Amino acid sequence: MDRHKLLFNRYTDIILPYQDKYRYDSTLELDTSVAEFVGYLSSWSPYQKFIEKNQQRTDVLEQVLIDFMTTLTSERKPDKTRLLFEHPTFLLISRKPES
Repeated sequence: MDRHKLLFNRYTDIILPYQDKYRYDSTLELDTSVAEFVGYLSSWSPYQKFIEKNQQRTDVLEQVLIDFMTTLTSERKPDKTRLLFEHPTFLLISRKPES
């Protein structure tokens, strides 16, 4: 199964093999600056893979930063402009029965 589909479906397609199982859904909230958030995006593996394949396109996150600031219509600098980042999180736990 495509790992991106698993992620976008929040792992709902995964069937845990044991009766003793638990699913935890939550939302991670991060109060951060626009500059810090764009720095966070630079650490994501999809971005790193993109840069490996498109070495001439190192300006992508600079454009993301500009787009954020334009959308937020902020007069402040990116390191002084705050935003609340919300990201869904989910955890599946299952325990194999003792034999």
